[in-house]
Amino acid sequence: MLQNAVRGDRAILEIVLEPLDPVHHRVDPRRQDSALARQARPGRGPYSFLVPEVGESFAQQNIRAARAQVGFDQAWIACELERHRQAKGAYPRDLADLRTTLPVDVVTGLPLRYRAREDGGYVLYSLGWNGVDDGGEPGHGKDPLR
Repeated sequence: MLQNAVRGDRAILEIVLEPLDPVHHRVDPRRQDSALARQARPGRGPYSFLVPEVGESFAQQNIRAARAQVGFDQAWIACELERHRQAKGAYPRDLADLRTTLPVDVVTGLPLRYRAREDGGYVLYSLGWNGVDDGGEPGHGKDPLR
């Protein structure tokens, strides 16, 4: 019984921690998929049967963490955008115009996607867990970050 727990613990640590890179503000979906694939392989012996059963549910923690971090980062940038609008009368054409250090997209490591709209508003979004640029449309595709 304890051997199964040890095997499960190691697998869960790999699935949950391997995709995380806190130094670079990242959660890498490809590294998580790789860890899941390694752990989903049927193991030999009686001490590996739980991992394929519970690995996916533990991987969902990284998706929830990425979603929360993206929300926090967007709120931070929205505050900077509003400061700019109050000072200059309009939102900037580009995030680089804010002239401050901004968080990067947790999933890609690149700046969050931004565009000023003609109606005076803006669109700010993460590329998303699926790596597809859907133009910031909520609910587009099957991205768990949406």
